[in-house]
Amino acid sequence: MAAAHHNSFKARKTLKVGSRSYTYFSLKAVEKEVGDLSRLPFSLRVLLENLLRHEDGTTVKKTDIGRISRLAEERRQIGQGDQFPARPAS
Repeated sequence: MAAAHHNSFKARKTLKVGSRSYTYFSLKAVEKEVGDLSRLPFSLRVLLENLLRHEDGTTVKKTDIGRISRLAEERRQIGQGDQFPARPAS
């Protein structure tokens, strides 16, 4: 039996197209609670959406989702140009 979905960020939405309905998890809804996620790389946004879909309070908790969300804040603090160590010229 599947565990109940917590939907802590109220991100679960329904899109109706014609006579069909589709469920998706909105990152815009998460942004209302955690702030701007636009600085997250696409791959981390996909991971974040996956965590939202599987949030059950046991395997995936709200705090797990929050950790990924905080990476966006860390990227804002670092700035646009990430630092990479360079090898000195010989």
